[in-house]
Amino acid sequence: MVHFFYAMEAPFGGFFLNEQLRLLRELQDVDLQLKAVEADKERYPVEIKLLDEKLASEKEMSEKKKERIELLEKERRQKEGDLDLEQERIRRAQSKLYDVKTNKEYQALLTEIETLKEINSQREIEILEIMDEIDELKKEYGIVEKELLEMEDRIGAEKKRLEESLGRVDGALASKKRRRTMITKKLSPELIGLYQTLKEKRRTAVVPARFGACQGCNVKIPPQMFNEVQRSEAIIVCPSCNRILYWEDRIDFR
Repeated sequence: MVHFFYAMEAPFGGFFLNEQLRLLRELQDVDLQLKAVEADKERYPVEIKLLDEKLASEKEMSEKKKERIELLEKERRQKEGDLDLEQERIRRAQSKLYDVKTNKEYQALLTEIETLKEINSQREIEILEIMDEIDELKKEYGIVEKELLEMEDRIGAEKKRLEESLGRVDGALASKKRRRTMITKKLSPELIGLYQTLKEKRRTAVVPARFGACQGCNVKIPPQMFNEVQRSEAIIVCPSCNRILYWEDRIDFR
């Protein structure tokens, strides 16, 4: 159904309606800008959180390498301690060789000494392998730490930029809300009610009529209605999508 709000025409004439249409369009622009600003206000904290999480993840990886190095160092010291103990056992066993009375005891000591030497030889190999791994991890850790410091600088700068942007967003949000209040004070309650109803259903409530069609839904409107839109002497809504129509050549968007 087509709605014509001619009640506004009588006391004020075409200029009043033309101004009301201009204010409606400005209100819509401000609301769209507010939506974008509010999206930024929500987006910036999320981006800051992601940066913090990324840095925390890198720090955790670095800490794990450090912990692995410390664990290997502890294992190396333990094996070196065991090696020293086994070396002492070998020395004691070798010193007993001169005191044994029987060949059987002598052979038993030789077997013990050889077993201890084999154990120590394997332990020495393990210690060397651990030391090689420690050296490699220390190199990796040094690289990671350097990259981490560089990342901290980059993320710190990016966070500062985002926080400054968030501050500007807060200022812009307050400014646009003030502007919206000023506009709505100049609009008739009926138009504000219609606008709000349309806004809840569609992204845009006010659209131009161009080439005989509504630019909101692209549906052709009756010629007589298009003429009414061009005259701007009444509030006309699209019979298809119910958006408020205006003719661009008659609206001053200063």
